[in-house]
This record gives sequence, structure tokens and C-alpha cells, in this order.
Amino acid sequence: MLSQTVNSKHEKFLDYSIYFALGAYALGLVTSITLLAVAHICMLIPCIYFATKTDWKKLPKSSWALLGFVLAIILSVLTNLETMKHGWKPILKTKYFLYGFFSIAPIYYFLKNKNTEQRQARLIAMMLAASLVALIGGTIGKNTGFNPILMKNVNMDRNAGLMGMVLNYAHNLAYFMTIFAAILIGTWRDISKRNKIIYLSILALNIFALYTTYTRGAILAFIAGVLGYFLKDLKKFLVAMLVLLVIGVTGYFTSYKNFQREGSNIERLSMWKAAVSAYQEKPVFGWGYLNFEHHSLDIKKRYGYAKLEFGGHAHNSILEVMAATGTVGLISFLLWVGLWTLELFRREDIWSRVELAALCAFFVGGLTQSTIGLGINLFFIMVVYAISAANTLKQSEASHA
Repeated sequence: MLSQTVNSKHEKFLDYSIYFALGAYALGLVTSITLLAVAHICMLIPCIYFATKTDWKKLPKSSWALLGFVLAIILSVLTNLETMKHGWKPILKTKYFLYGFFSIAPIYYFLKNKNTEQRQARLIAMMLAASLVALIGGTIGKNTGFNPILMKNVNMDRNAGLMGMVLNYAHNLAYFMTIFAAILIGTWRDISKRNKIIYLSILALNIFALYTTYTRGAILAFIAGVLGYFLKDLKKFLVAMLVLLVIGVTGYFTSYKNFQREGSNIERLSMWKAAVSAYQEKPVFGWGYLNFEHHSLDIKKRYGYAKLEFGGHAHNSILEVMAATGTVGLISFLLWVGLWTLELFRREDIWSRVELAALCAFFVGGLTQSTIGLGINLFFIMVVYAISAANTLKQSEASHA
């Protein structure tokens, strides 16, 4: 993977930069976008350093598809400059995808040479602790109207954790819980009885937190993610699907009123229709990355769709990609997801199942929310992808050793 060895003078700095970045991710993915910015800062120099030492031919094919999607985004903006609300500036947002691409090499280096059981345990403990802090603050806020951690008044109808925006918290929590649950399933026999009780308690508390967000798409993402773990074993997949279906339906109808928000379904459906119409109007490069939301109201008016006062993104990652980047973007996006999936199915290690579970959660969560265009959800997707691609490289090297 690396075409050159790492200079011993730089080794310690690179090691701790990557480790601190992963720590900031662990603490921030369900709590704070500020911590995620810290993670990006810590990872910047390792990304630049390893870019000069990477044998690019050995990168997984999915990574090149991701780079192709970045190119499609740039083309979508440049071909729509006259109608772009913010001109060429949305091109700068490609940095989040590029972080995913360029993080593969430093994370590969870390996992292969610097990762230890102690460090891994610390990162997991940090993420679990962060999830509990978000749970406590969000739950108190939902029940009292005041979040004691944020020290401000909050909306009491749904649990928004520490992020303020309930959908951001709900989807990232669903992704975190999917990964946590998948790790528990995969390593269950190796976990002590004491730790099993602790981990199951934390999982149960976070399931409660996710439930009280009343975010249907995020809950479905978690269910799909757990099912995704069993995709390589059809019998276990069918049993898990039946069990989760019963639990999900029971939970949904137990608090049916809490999951019903007047006009929500009509609003989302109207945005889906608008996105399809936007794609039909500009099928090649779309309306420009992050630009559909600025034209959605006009499009709805032209076609007479419902909820003319409600605009924004497509509330569906695939439809958002179609409307914003056209056929060129859609093909590269689906190619990235497809190749990533194929790489995971070709691997036999336990982490491939965990990563497949996460991918299923990302995909299903993106059917009701435009997670591919929302920073804090995209951060989660990109760091998981970078880790997954790094693990694919490790497994490929091991199989050819």
C-alpha cells in the first residue's frame, strides 16, 4: 500500500495525530460538530504526508468511484454557475469526500502498525461515554425543556441529544448503535459476563434515546443495519428480520401518536416529486451540488405539488444526488456504494460484517433524509468508509502474503 517507508523522525507525530483524530471522532460523532472539526484538523497533516507515500494503484476500486463522484460534483457546479445560489462555493464541500479518500492511507498505516488492543478499547470507551453524555443531556432536555449540558432551553417534543437538530442526532446515533450492536454480535463469545451486562445496558439506554427522537428513518436505519450484519448468512438474516420486525411494529404502535407529525409525510413526498422533476429538467449534470434546495420551491410551483411553502433538500440521498448532480453524479455515487458493498462481501473477517451493517444503516437512513449532503451525517459515513477501505487493504495484503 505504501510505496515508501515512514521517516522515523515523523513517526511519533503522525501516530498521535491519527490517534487524536480518531479520538475526536469517537467523542464527537454523536455529540459535537466542533469535535469533528478538531478530528479533521488532526488528520490533515497525516493525509498530506501519506499522499506522497501511497501506492495509488493498490487503493480499493470503490475509492476511485468516490473520487469520480467528487468530479461529478465539481462538474455539476461549473455547468450551473448562472443558477447557483452560492456560485462556485459548493465545490469547497467536496473536502468532506476528499477527507474520506485521503484518510484511507493514514488509517491503514495506523491500523497496521500502531493500533493496539488498549488503544482500541479506549476509543470504544470514549464513544460509549460520549453517547451516554448525549443521552443524559437530551433526555433531561426533552423532559424539562432545559439541557443541563448545553445550558440552554430546548424543544420538549423530541430528544435531540447535544446537537440541537434532532435529525442529525438521530441518524448519527443510529449509525453508532448499528456499529456497536454489530461488534457485540461478532465478539459476543469473547466478552466477559461483567462486560456483557455493561454493554447491553449502554445499548438499551441508547435504544431508548433513539426511540425518543421519534425519527422513523433513523430507527429504520438501525434495524436495517443490524439486519445487514447477517446478509452473508441467509438463515440468520431471516430470523433476525422476523425478530426485529415484531419488535419494531410493537414499538411503533405503542407510541403511535409520537411518531405522527401533521403534514410530515406530505412534505417529504412533495420534495421527492420535486427532486424527480428537477432531474428530468436537467438529467446530465443536475442543478448543481447543494443547489436543488434553493430551487425546490420554484420547481414545486411549476408542477403544482403540495406544500408550496416547504422547500429544502430532497429528504432522500439518492434523489438528492439525482437532482443536484444528474446522471453523471448518480452513476458515480451508485458505483461507489456498489463497489464498497462488493469489497465487503469478498472479505471474510468479522469487521467486514460490522462495516456491511454500517453501510446498510447509511443506505436506509438516506432513503428518508439527505444524509449525503448534511455535514455531520456525512462525517460519520466518510470516517467509516475510510476505516473500511483501510481494512480491505489489510485483508488483501494478508491474503497475498
